Amino acid sequence: MSLKATFAIDDGVLRDAREYVENNHIKSLSAFVERSIREELTRMRQGEDQKRSVCGGE
Repeated sequence: MSLKATFAIDDGVLRDAREYVENNHIKSLSAFVERSIREELTRMRQGEDQKRSVCGGE
């Protein structure tokens, strides 16, 4: 299920994202944002897992 959301994003970041979408034939800005959020969440979770393993599995 898809939900609509509204975000305030720096003009330069949004401009760069739109340009990247156009130049790399990504389906839409929404698809790019969703993919970016998923990738960042994955990185954050991996960082948490690494931190737990270093701290003894807390």
